[in-house]
Amino acid sequence: MSGDDWLEFTQKALRDAGVKAGPGVAEALLEKVSGSTRVLLGESEKLGVYAGTEGKITVQDVQRLVPNYGEGEAFEVVDAVLAADLEWTLDALDRFEFNSSSPRPLLGGLHSRLRLLIQMRALADAGALKLSSTGVSEREITTAGARYGSLYGSGGKSSLNPFTQNAWYLGTKVAPAAANFTLRELIDLQLDLAKVYGSGDEFATFRAACVRVLANRSRR
Repeated sequence: MSGDDWLEFTQKALRDAGVKAGPGVAEALLEKVSGSTRVLLGESEKLGVYAGTEGKITVQDVQRLVPNYGEGEAFEVVDAVLAADLEWTLDALDRFEFNSSSPRPLLGGLHSRLRLLIQMRALADAGALKLSSTGVSEREITTAGARYGSLYGSGGKSSLNPFTQNAWYLGTKVAPAAANFTLRELIDLQLDLAKVYGSGDEFATFRAACVRVLANRSRR
């Protein structure tokens, strides 16, 4: 499945489990399950039971209730890429490849996160937010949303619209990573990673995409 397919599958799994997912919940759950549909469905059911009749689940609930699956390799790769650390990224990818036949489990969560990083970086470049390694306050995100939210349209939750996401998640998880990159670097990385699907050697394509963007960044 592509990144968008994974996100849609996760959203449906949550709905089927009776979960009224708040902003960022599907993305947070997807990052936790390391590309396993079995685990995703099971954890969705668990969240549905926890939510009870109200059905409401937040990102904080996911972080607290859902363990990290896949022995952490997938999450380490994503963390390394978004930390803009090439050496760590390549080491983590080697460890992931040793236990996995495809890098695709990495791509769903990474693509979704990159879409949000691109939006946050664009807002920062426009002067709407001040990014730093320590994150952005929920108040600053709410203020930016009040000013710019209408420009994103009135549709439902989307990783293309940061103001439909949980403000805590944006401020503490997304904003610090966005501070590591320029807008051009984020777009280049997103486009290069899209080439992984269906390439002859998907791990080699993934690795080359990371090297191209992160190595160029280190030479700035």
